[in-house]
This record gives sequence, structure tokens and C-alpha cells, in this order.
Amino acid sequence: GLPHHGEYGWLPYRVYKQTFPASVKSIGIISPPVDQTAFTRGKDAKYAPACKRLLQDMVDYLQATFPSAVVSIRTNEPAVQAMARMVLASHFVCNPSTFCVYAAVATTGQATIADSPLYPWVRNLNQSHVHVVSKPRFLKISEFAQKDRVPSKATLDSVIAKLRSW
Repeated sequence: GLPHHGEYGWLPYRVYKQTFPASVKSIGIISPPVDQTAFTRGKDAKYAPACKRLLQDMVDYLQATFPSAVVSIRTNEPAVQAMARMVLASHFVCNPSTFCVYAAVATTGQATIADSPLYPWVRNLNQSHVHVVSKPRFLKISEFAQKDRVPSKATLDSVIAKLRSW
């Protein structure tokens, strides 16, 4: 997501710890490519290193929290395959994103969705398999990044510390 969008961001890592069972064996992270050569949108390419760092930190956290799980990043799958993975997952977390919200509603497993202005209607869902997280709220990209400016290393360090401790 672009930094000026306040409706996009990340859930604190504890949401993952609360969502996945301790016995989880596999955790797949679906993400757009995070290297500058493969980034699909040219206007986002300059943010790729920051995204890559945040994504790697999430992998490190999940691997440490769920040591028996294989944590993988899936960046090059066709959208339909990624959607099928989400719909068929036993548990999945949807950070503020329009890509995953419909899969969360349709999943055969349990879904945790961040409460976001992107899709205010999820607050009114009456589906036992969908859990909408409003507390802790998600960390908005606009809280740490300004439009057209790449976050500094110090800013990313601060974001990572917040995601890990919040």
C-alpha cells in the first residue's frame, strides 16, 4: 500500500499468536513481490526494501513463535491460487487489504480480519468463522510514512518494535 493511505497497514504480531494454534505446522504469507526488479507497480518500487524488511521481520517473529511451523512467503502465485489458499486455510489473518477480505468471508476455516475503513461492513458480519479485530487496532501506514517518502531505517526499527510489543 502507498504511505498516504490510512486504511492500510499491519496488525500487531500478537494477533497472529492469538489466531494460530500452537500446533500449527505451516504458515504461508501471501505478499506481492518485495524486490525492486519484480515489483509489479513501478510507483511502489522505491518502497520495496522497506516492505521486504517488514516482511522478513514477520517471518522471523512467526518462526520464533511457532518453531514447529514452516513459514513461507508466497510472492509469485497467480491471484486465483492465492485466493484458493486463503479460502481453504484452517486459520488466516487478513491485514487491511481488499485482496483478502472476501476470502475471509468465504473461508472454510477461521478468519481474523483487521477492522479498517476499507471495508466498514465487516463490523456487521454475523458469521461465526470471522473474527474482526478492532483492539488492538492495526498500525496505519500513514502513521509512520509520508507520501512519496521512503521510511528511514530508524523509522522501520520503530515500526518493528511497535508491531512486536503492541
